[in-house]
Amino acid sequence: MTNSEIVSVILLFVYGIPYLLVIRLLWYIGSWFRDRTKKKDYFIVNKDQSPDRS
Repeated sequence: MTNSEIVSVILLFVYGIPYLLVIRLLWYIGSWFRDRTKKKDYFIVNKDQSPDRS
């Protein structure tokens, strides 16, 4: 391996790993928000049904 290849591999790791971590974090936050909105819809549906039962 030449010097430039070693440098390019190091740069790939330095920039690639944080990039993957950021994408993973954004995906986690996005799925968390999706779960929250799903739960919210579920509660809204239950609220709409509760007057019929009472």
